[in-house]
Formats: sequence, structure tokens, C-alpha cells
Amino acid sequence: MRSLGRCVPEEWVARELRVKGKLNYDSKALPTAEEHLLLRFKTKGDREATMANDPVVARQLLTMDRWQPDFIPGVKCVHRVLAWIRLPRLPVEYWERESIREIAAAAGRLVAVDEFTERQCKLGFARVRVELDTRLPLKPRLFVQSPSERFWQAFVNESLLVVCYRYGQIGGLLVSSSRVPLGAGGPEVPGMDPGAVDKEQCRGGGRLVFEP
Repeated sequence: MRSLGRCVPEEWVARELRVKGKLNYDSKALPTAEEHLLLRFKTKGDREATMANDPVVARQLLTMDRWQPDFIPGVKCVHRVLAWIRLPRLPVEYWERESIREIAAAAGRLVAVDEFTERQCKLGFARVRVELDTRLPLKPRLFVQSPSERFWQAFVNESLLVVCYRYGQIGGLLVSSSRVPLGAGGPEVPGMDPGAVDKEQCRGGGRLVFEP
């Protein structure tokens, strides 16, 4: 595990993960090199329950992944993070489960669909949870094309607290980039307010067509 913002004390992490994972003990959080934490659980089930929950501690977004043999902090890095994504104003014709899953998969690897979305109780927006790679820029939207309709479907991120709104990047301090920034000839990221970003925290049913 590592924080994409400020460093979080290991005891805070252990305490928060106990609550979110509904554990009856504190997992061991051991600081290692390059601001990584090594977490130890009593069972694999406890580990998986923790990984499936909100990865935010003290308002800092955390990346977390299963341990890999010969993992060297700094040489390798943890890039996996979970986030809730909204699909606002999704047409009713696309509210079938498979259509939602296919569209959401363009934002990241689909992990779960919100209960209200599954039951189609509220049709203002669909809500899904996806796994993101912090090395890749966020996909702000997707072009959906069917025989009868064409439209842009926006992806609005709910829980990403440390984002570079200029390049749509999660984590990793952006010193320079050759990519064209969002807003400079490219689309803005829907649901994101560039003015709200602290500059010091700027880190790094139809046929689906990805935006170029």
C-alpha cells in the first residue's frame, strides 16, 4: 500500500482498515522503503474484504494490491486503486446490466455495480465501481454508437481526491508531459473543477468507440 497524497501514519491505516474490513483485530501495517506499507492479515478472506472497501484514510487516497514475490519498493510500485464512477444521464435503453457493464468497462476494470443501479431504482445516473491504474490518464467519456443513436457518455469520478486536472492523471507528481492537456484542444474532465485543485497536490447495447 502507498498514499497518493500525504503520508499517513501506519497506526491510522491499521485502525481504519479494521473498521472498513469489519475485522476483530488490527492488521499489521509495517513501513517499508519509498513510502510503501506492508500489510499483514490473519486470513486471505480478511485481506480480500479490506481490498474491496473504500481506499481512503485521513482523506488520502491509497493504492493497494496483493503482495508479489521479490517486490522491491521504488523499483516496483503499487498502482491499483478502486473508485466509484457515475454515468450521468445514461439513456434508459442502456440500463440493461450488460450494457452498463460494457460501457463502464471503458473507464476501468469493472469490480461492482451499485445496488440501486442493479435494481434500476433511480435512473438519474448509473453507478459502478472500477479498478484503475494510476499510471494511466483517466478516461473522461466514451462515444457510444448504436443504429439509432450516437452520444458521448461522461464518466464522473466520485472518490478520487488526488488528481491532476490538467492531464487527467491520478498520483505521481507531474513534472513535465508531452501530452496535450485537457482543456487545450481536448475535452475537459466532466465533474471536475480545476479551480478546486491544490497545485501542490497535482499528481501525477451498441458499438462502443473510444475517444481518440
